[in-house]
Amino acid sequence: MDENAKQRLRGLHRLVHDGVHRGATFVEKHHRQTVARTAKQLAQVEALAAPVAVVQRVVEASITVNYESVRLVNRAVERADGWALERWLKKG
Repeated sequence: MDENAKQRLRGLHRLVHDGVHRGATFVEKHHRQTVARTAKQLAQVEALAAPVAVVQRVVEASITVNYESVRLVNRAVERADGWALERWLKKG
């Protein structure tokens, strides 16, 4: 395999993992905006304001945990398949 092909594979590797990271961040942003918009509307009902605030905090924490988990797993897989890719490229 020539050096140009190796560089393309490395670039594809970076592109895939950057895409997962950016995609998760993009979806997280819009998820948070949807939650905020919904909570704001529901909180206008006086009897719901306090429970909505609690639920919103729980949902926000859940969003944080979930999207950070996606990015964490992506970084771990990126390191593992990056290591495997480099070993494979050295053989070829």
